[in-house]
Amino acid sequence: MEDYEIAEQRRKRELRDKVEKATRDLIDALNVMGRDEEVNEAFFETVTSSHRTLQASLVRTIGSFLEKYGNLEYFDGRNEAAVKWAKLAVEGAKTQGIPYI
Repeated sequence: MEDYEIAEQRRKRELRDKVEKATRDLIDALNVMGRDEEVNEAFFETVTSSHRTLQASLVRTIGSFLEKYGNLEYFDGRNEAAVKWAKLAVEGAKTQGIPYI
């Protein structure tokens, strides 16, 4: 394996680790009954204070997540409504793409 391939694998692994940590931190923040609104507000404020292009990239990422989540084959009563909602949200959004500007 070439040095550039090793470096690219390392970069991808580091990015994945960073995203996994951020996701776990967000999920941990939500893991307290009654905190949803606080987390939603902090998330909104943080996102909307970031660069506009990055805001659009995040919305594209969330859309991709919702598309995959809405197609889950295995779910139960705890997340059934969320899976169905994700599927409906994606169906409603299919007519409008988000360009990278």
